[in-house]
Amino acid sequence: MAYKIKDLDSKLLSDLKIDLNHTHQWYIVTVVSGNEQKVIENIKDKLNGYGYGDKLSDLKIIKEKIKEVKIYEPSEAPRSMKNRANTKWETIVVDGVTKYRCTKIKEGNKFNGYIFLKAEMTDQIWFLIRNTQMVTGLVGSSGKNVKPIPVPEDKILKLIADNDAKRALVSLDEQTNSQQNVVVVESHETEDLPNFEVDQQVKIVADTFFGEIARIAKIDQNKKVATVEFEFFGRINTLDLNFNDIQPYDEEAELEN
Repeated sequence: MAYKIKDLDSKLLSDLKIDLNHTHQWYIVTVVSGNEQKVIENIKDKLNGYGYGDKLSDLKIIKEKIKEVKIYEPSEAPRSMKNRANTKWETIVVDGVTKYRCTKIKEGNKFNGYIFLKAEMTDQIWFLIRNTQMVTGLVGSSGKNVKPIPVPEDKILKLIADNDAKRALVSLDEQTNSQQNVVVVESHETEDLPNFEVDQQVKIVADTFFGEIARIAKIDQNKKVATVEFEFFGRINTLDLNFNDIQPYDEEAELEN
């Protein structure tokens, strides 16, 4: 007897990444610039609170890596000049004068004022999203009860893939001797990082999932990388993050704050 896809159980469908519900589509939401992460949290809380969490399958900011290089005079340099996962300090000599160079990689929103949402755009979802604080609209909707136009998934996935490829090229090890007569005379020591353990709860403080609470599934002490797992709209997500991208999570301390 031949089995149709609809006869397969939900676990197998999940393992095969087969989704019989093709109504989830991508949309672009416009928000007050600088409040993108807050809007994401508000939408998640609102939809989950109304019992519509299953109508939303993805919600993200597309972030880029920004490299910053700053040279300090000895009198201007901070007390602590230790290396971190995304920060490199060097003692340099410029035209015979000793100075300090700090190279940082920061996360920035590639599209200020926009977030990307994949959802089943029912009347209820559309109403809740457009009435979320600091949401200014949805691309493709003129208002007047006109629903937004979805963006083809292949365009969104290409946008994400192209951005990921550019992010991979940004590193602290890129050549930074753009000035003439600059000589690196010393690389600074690395700052001590927290000791993380498997099964420890942590808070993600970087990447698209900023603010999510996760569990450490695996640790690579040599690379200072933790594999974390967390639930996002009913699905278990896995990420490899540098130790500097997570911090110990204390639920009681969070509640007090």
